[in-house]
Amino acid sequence: MAMSMAQFTPTGDLRMHLNKNGDYFVIMYYGGPYYPDCKGGITETEDESTGNVYFAANDSTSFNWGFVSVENMTAYLEDFSAVKTLNDYYNEYLTGGYEDFVNGFNASFNAAMAIYKSSEYNWEDDPAKISEILNKKVNFYNAIEEALYLEDPTPALTQAIENAKSSFETISSASEVDAAIETLNNAVLAYKEGTGDLTGMGKNMSFEDLSSQGGSETDNIADVPTGWNMFINGTQVYTASEIRNAGIANWCGINNDCDGSGKDGNMGFGIWTSGIPTFELSQSISGLENGTYIIRAGLMAGANGNGSRMTTQRIFGNLNSTYYGEEAIYDPLVLDANEVYAFASNPEVVTDRELYPVEVRAYVYDGTLTFGVRTDGNIAATYRTSGNSAGGDGWFKVDNFTIHKEGYNGEDAAAVANHFISVINNYLSTKVFEKSIEEEVSSYVSSEIDATTPASDINAAIITLKEKIPLIEASATAYSKLLDAINRGLDNLEDYSYTPSAETVLAPAIEEGQIGYDERNVDATQIDVIIAAIDAAIAKVKSEAVQEGEYANVIVNGSFEDLTAQNNNNSSGVENPPVGWTLVMNGIECTSRSDYGKAGANLGWCAINGGDGISSTDENGTYWDHQYTDGEHLWGIWGGNIPEIELSQTIKGLPAGTYTLSCDMVVQYNWGGQCLTTQRIFANKYVQMFGAEDTYASFTEWTEDMLLASSCDTEYPDAEYKHMSYAGHYQPSSEGGVSDCPRPMSLTFGLQEGEDLKFGFRTNNVDVVQNTPHPYDSAGWFKLDNFKLLYESSSVPEGTDATSVDAINSEKLQVTGIEYYTLSSISTSEPQRGINIVKMHLSDGSVKTSKVLIK
Repeated sequence: MAMSMAQFTPTGDLRMHLNKNGDYFVIMYYGGPYYPDCKGGITETEDESTGNVYFAANDSTSFNWGFVSVENMTAYLEDFSAVKTLNDYYNEYLTGGYEDFVNGFNASFNAAMAIYKSSEYNWEDDPAKISEILNKKVNFYNAIEEALYLEDPTPALTQAIENAKSSFETISSASEVDAAIETLNNAVLAYKEGTGDLTGMGKNMSFEDLSSQGGSETDNIADVPTGWNMFINGTQVYTASEIRNAGIANWCGINNDCDGSGKDGNMGFGIWTSGIPTFELSQSISGLENGTYIIRAGLMAGANGNGSRMTTQRIFGNLNSTYYGEEAIYDPLVLDANEVYAFASNPEVVTDRELYPVEVRAYVYDGTLTFGVRTDGNIAATYRTSGNSAGGDGWFKVDNFTIHKEGYNGEDAAAVANHFISVINNYLSTKVFEKSIEEEVSSYVSSEIDATTPASDINAAIITLKEKIPLIEASATAYSKLLDAINRGLDNLEDYSYTPSAETVLAPAIEEGQIGYDERNVDATQIDVIIAAIDAAIAKVKSEAVQEGEYANVIVNGSFEDLTAQNNNNSSGVENPPVGWTLVMNGIECTSRSDYGKAGANLGWCAINGGDGISSTDENGTYWDHQYTDGEHLWGIWGGNIPEIELSQTIKGLPAGTYTLSCDMVVQYNWGGQCLTTQRIFANKYVQMFGAEDTYASFTEWTEDMLLASSCDTEYPDAEYKHMSYAGHYQPSSEGGVSDCPRPMSLTFGLQEGEDLKFGFRTNNVDVVQNTPHPYDSAGWFKLDNFKLLYESSSVPEGTDATSVDAINSEKLQVTGIEYYTLSSISTSEPQRGINIVKMHLSDGSVKTSKVLIK
């Protein structure tokens, strides 16, 4: 009879046969008519002249049926695995085609068979020993074959190959074979080094070693490949968790998804995420002779159906680099001035797989060669003004690194030194920086270096110049910011000259900055202090200038037209927070995009751009072909899982009274359904929700600021301006494209004498109907523009002083720690895919617990 495995629980001395590809157990009783003895029913014979082993069934019953007792099922499977390994090896290597090596293959086969036939055969350990013996012999053969194909072998290499072939005939133990392979590989490496091929000095150069990934390919995030170092936004990372936290959310690892003439072996390495951070994968070799070394690799930087994804993908060696594409597509003003660069002139094709060759002439000046691949998401490097709509600008795949020594080349050496002399001279003629640094490099930039200059002099100059350029750049950047602050101060001094603090506070701050700038006697740290003083003085005079019935010009970058935080470019990727704003995700303040992953955010877009091009008419009959409402830019966030978001500014010194905060907000539909969660604006204790009040009728997962606003209204039920208000925008599917339009938000609130104003935007991914993390991708996302603050009157409205609530005032609390748990209450070091329990420990000792969905 036949039973499914789910139905049958084996007991006693029944025997089982796997039938129909293992789908069923066939149960036979002891002594029945179809109960043969598997061992006794098969005859084994050996041809002593050839060593071949033959198996024959005593009868057709034994030939077709095999049984094993229940308690021995696992041992049987291990035994079957060992037999298959022996059989496959025998059929491949002992049945013809390897005549010159057959004795050696047979020696290992016999050693493996001896283990299998031993009366002490252990099914738990011995199948692995059999595989090890046979696999290592195959590896030995492959090493010999590779050595035999090398051209013009030296006598030493020839002898090493003969020794290897001789030992191949007889040795069989894993340790003996390992030692023989190492001896041969050392001889091959010495030969290659003698011919200038130093590839063997590198590690995992074709990414065939998958040990950092548990031996498997990946289309996710894996630990850094064996033998390599990884740097993201200038910080070294080691683990998959650190890579995610540094801003790569989708793929970073080794798999076989690459092709082309640049490929070697089966595997290649690459990265992809919507917004590529500054990225480097590299390794170093020390103890080299100074001179030129040729680095070659296969590199993919493919476009897709949405257009280019080219940025700065390049192979580098020390201070030299070669960019993937043709020179004409790159803006030299954006490329890294710390590199001496060339161009591979490869085509930009639509591909996700094709690797093209890239070669770098790398000059070694201090005995060390550092080489690898670099990229970032800076689309301006290729004169682009908008990113690929599908993301991935700057992604790449790479494989097959090789190194060849060319020897000392005076022109290559002089080119590196003169490049850095040129960079410094350009700073001297166009930039302002600290005078003491200029004095340190003056003797080098005035020297003349060419191919005839002694190598030692060139190398000394390169080392010094390389050390000084970062200092010059940092100082020049600081002085540029100081000049901007001075000009900003002068503009505001003119605009607000009538305020009490214009001459007493702002003018002295500007003067201090001007003296430091003119004399160039302040360093970057001192400049930061001066700039902070100027900006504080500007804020003070602006606050003093606020007039009733007028817009208060105190919001910084309220329309997101300042793009300096993202290299002055629109972006469809992930960028630093916008200038003037404080961004908090999951309770963690994020000062740069590298902080987003640390906060557990997996974002596809977080940046300023022009929004989508649309063709929609809103509820008021207004036609929109764009989503920005002031200027030409807006800011927003999109991702598979929107975290708790707060974007805010804090303004001090405003006069008491009634104010109205307004902005424009886009809450779009997506392919999964509506994205409305808790999108809202706030001003201190006042909150306005994006939707209509009845939208939140069944909502129970109110946030702390919503609870606080609601309780304030309970204290002052008759107040003219409610702490909790609703903009009244609906998001039903019947609206269609109307959800693409910007909608106005307006929140009127009171400010008491001496009270600071904290205002901005908040959201999360909690569904307002289901009271759980929203089931749709990107729920809670948004776009924002045109923040304005109107000073209505000096009258402070009733309810402004509401305080009799027990709700947590989140404005005064800091997150002191975060814990992550699965739904089974298992503690994890980071958020896992699925629903996570997140416990935030606050500075008052309380703990806020929430559920977060990670996709």
